[in-house]
Amino acid sequence: MTDWSQLPSQIPTDSESDAVFGQPASEEEISRIEGELGVRFPAELRSLYGTFNGFGVPYPGWSDDDVMWLVPPLSRLPSLRGDFQEAVSETHPDVASRYLPVIDYANGDTAGYLIDEQGIAADGIFSFEHESFEVRSDQPLDEFIQPAAEKLADLLIPDE
Repeated sequence: MTDWSQLPSQIPTDSESDAVFGQPASEEEISRIEGELGVRFPAELRSLYGTFNGFGVPYPGWSDDDVMWLVPPLSRLPSLRGDFQEAVSETHPDVASRYLPVIDYANGDTAGYLIDEQGIAADGIFSFEHESFEVRSDQPLDEFIQPAAEKLADLLIPDE
């Protein structure tokens, strides 16, 4: 399992103080959001949120708290998922309910998990590329949601 406490020293920024790390989320907070989303988080995601409730970089004017969150705090996951669902539900309702974005690249692209019918995440991290998405119901899923990494740490920690 990834030691997320080492993340601040691994983030490639101008200096370690440039990154913003949220206080650890409690098991109750994690469980509440899982219930709201209807998803059981994978162990690696629970561990990340139990270490840092989101992280990003200061960006004045970006949001209410002036942080551009790469990994949004738990409280923002329903909104991030809702944005994705709104974008694809008209043409791909099955995909809209099965994708849980947990990384927000702040350009319309995200990375996250594909969720099965029981609310369990499939193995691997997948990326949604908005440039590749076409508003056509016959567009295959693999044209706009593609495998990105085996685990979350592969995207967040260089050389993990």
